[in-house]
Amino acid sequence: MTFAPSPTVEGNIENLFLWSKCSAFNTLITFDVDGTLVTSSPGWEKDAHGRSFVHAVDSVLLESKSVPSKNIKGKSIPDLLEGPEFHGSTDGLILLRLARKALGSSYNAQYAASRVHCMMDKMYNFVSNFSDDEVATGITPLPGVIQALETLARDYVDNGVACGLVTGNVEGIARRKMNALNIYETGALTSLSQPQGQREWDGTEHLRFLGGFGSDYCSGDIDNLERNFLDRGEQIAICVDRCLELSTTNDLQRVIHVGDAPADILAAKSYVNHPNKPEGLCVSVVGVATGSYSIDDIQSLCGETIEGVWEPKVLEQGQGARYVNEKAIEPQSQRAIIGDTAKPNLAVTPAVSHPVDGVTEPATTNLEKAPLRKETTWPQGKTAKAWDERAKRNEPEATDSRCPRGPRSNKYYG
Repeated sequence: MTFAPSPTVEGNIENLFLWSKCSAFNTLITFDVDGTLVTSSPGWEKDAHGRSFVHAVDSVLLESKSVPSKNIKGKSIPDLLEGPEFHGSTDGLILLRLARKALGSSYNAQYAASRVHCMMDKMYNFVSNFSDDEVATGITPLPGVIQALETLARDYVDNGVACGLVTGNVEGIARRKMNALNIYETGALTSLSQPQGQREWDGTEHLRFLGGFGSDYCSGDIDNLERNFLDRGEQIAICVDRCLELSTTNDLQRVIHVGDAPADILAAKSYVNHPNKPEGLCVSVVGVATGSYSIDDIQSLCGETIEGVWEPKVLEQGQGARYVNEKAIEPQSQRAIIGDTAKPNLAVTPAVSHPVDGVTEPATTNLEKAPLRKETTWPQGKTAKAWDERAKRNEPEATDSRCPRGPRSNKYYG
């Protein structure tokens, strides 16, 4: 199923964020990429991005012939991993799962995690060798997406609305995709004059835009499949933090994540109880059945609406023609699949990543009583801004002759 073309999508764009009265720079809309903005044809694993994973693992972790490993050259992600290990996952987790598959008993989790950023560099460098036409091979914007983004750019982006991506893609690769598919040129994505993270992606400096990316965060926990969405929830947190840093008023009232997969819905839910979520920030999600999942799959995860806290929407049939009765899906028909489903006021509250000292704590808090903290801190007590400022001063945490930026924490990359 796909988005309906304009004007039906355009006619409902305002419903994405005009659910409450807003003032300047009060709304952040974040988009998933694969299955939400773009569709992939069969054989996606053989396109530039898909092939870059195996190239990166082979180049960084299998470079020493003294390390016994399986030959993964020429193989694709589906050849090596089970569906749940890569569907809805982030690039960092996929890299580590591929590494474990290739190295077998020789796999060292701590060492592999310290090399994730180097593998992401290799991924980006691999994709950089391809032209825009080659990067776009096998992927295309979903019908109606370009028109919808043009409407956002024309009517809303300069009027209090920021737009960015929240995607498992490495940032530089996401930039290349958005440019190759003419999504960047719609003007909907909030452009940036300076790098927002720890590094610049050479050759794409003119394509900077707001977001939280797979290259920003990786928990390193590849055994827990819930990390597929919990890591993405951290990317939402990173994008919100960056949006606040761009604003002169800090008047952000709502973040809306648009996605097609269960991981998108659950990621947004995990952010509701995130310890760093600004006080009073309403979290919304717009579920679109434009990817591999049905509208029923998405509706079943949305849970109950809690006004001003958690406000999900589902696009009817994934078509974008109208919202179901122009209101939220009836809350009584929705029940959490994770947590205490017996309590009518309890929206889905999966385990929430608490990335301090590598601890992940379960959270089953009633959203109506959830403590909302305004303080924005990141691993080891550093703020996202502090991480970025250190990076701008070119102060790596450590050095490594094979990777100039040195091994980073496998938590927040910045």
